[in-house]
Amino acid sequence: MEDGKGAMGPYDHIVNCAWAGRPALDRSAGLNLGNPWTFRMKYFVTASTTPHTPVLPSTTVVLGGFGDIVDYGDGDVYLSWYPAGRRGWSTELIPPAWPTRPDPGAASEITELTVSHLRDVHPGVAGLSIFGPHGPDVRGGVIYSLGNTDVDDPKSVFHRRSDVGLRSAGSYHSVDTGKYTTAPLFAELVADRITGAR
Repeated sequence: MEDGKGAMGPYDHIVNCAWAGRPALDRSAGLNLGNPWTFRMKYFVTASTTPHTPVLPSTTVVLGGFGDIVDYGDGDVYLSWYPAGRRGWSTELIPPAWPTRPDPGAASEITELTVSHLRDVHPGVAGLSIFGPHGPDVRGGVIYSLGNTDVDDPKSVFHRRSDVGLRSAGSYHSVDTGKYTTAPLFAELVADRITGAR
């Protein structure tokens, strides 16, 4: 690559670690996609604490609507309420190009609903500086997961993360982490598979 141009193969191994783009790459490589999957677009709110804000312990709500409060420790707090933030749903091979920042009207609605529901869990949320001089910071990202019914279905595959991991077809390897926290484990497994240690 001395001329600054990349090269296209041949490669000894190819590892697909993409997130939203992984199924399409797998299909182009001839890998069987197997179980149905879903792409979801989920937005969250970042708020700021004030000197009078009660301490908000990081909290995960796992019953009912599902949500999170995360104290970053720097004056910012992450707020998520799944029914308010989940704004996109697709079972296509490639998800739509959902915006990572919603339009102002949607951002205001997401913020209002998120704060309202989390306030029921922890009243201290009411003391956050949500509507500051720059308004709430609402952002989002794509969630990929196996299954095609939502989290309010007790039998949803979303609640089972056992069908994830590493699949290979010859020298092509695809990694479905299921959750970000399992990525280091699967990185080690794919490295072992490539080096022939296992």
